[in-house]
Amino acid sequence: MDTTTIILFEEGKDAFLQGEYRVSRDRFLEAIANVPKASSEGGELGLWLANAYQANNQMDDAINLCRELTTHPFPRTADRARRQLYILEAPKLERPKEWLTEIPSMENFEPAKILYVEGKSKPIEKELSIEDFEDLSQIETEDNQFVWVALGLGVLGLGAWAIAGF
Repeated sequence: MDTTTIILFEEGKDAFLQGEYRVSRDRFLEAIANVPKASSEGGELGLWLANAYQANNQMDDAINLCRELTTHPFPRTADRARRQLYILEAPKLERPKEWLTEIPSMENFEPAKILYVEGKSKPIEKELSIEDFEDLSQIETEDNQFVWVALGLGVLGLGAWAIAGF
């Protein structure tokens, strides 16, 4: 395959994998025109094209291409085409309604109003006044010896633990 054909083939595969089936079909059709149908590359392109046809609801084209590929000179391509043809020609089964989830049509809905989420607002700067401060004359500042009692009990506990441990 020449470089242009390889690029078309890769673009077709990428488009197919991204769900752009019409684009992929068009790329495969352009690429397959540059490759002999009886080659390995021609068979690979044909199988991808059959998938693109199926994804585009062109079932007759997909079935006809798979039938053509079942006589391909490369056995692997012919075998894959037979398997794909078997799936394409399988009878369509009826599905009970309870198996399906109905997706409502978006045609009757009004366009959604755009909702903006505001970020954090800037804090309001407030000038401090004398009322904002605690009156230190109202606070009891006498030492009640709690810190010294707690420290002494801690030292006694550590001493008892050290003696019991040895």
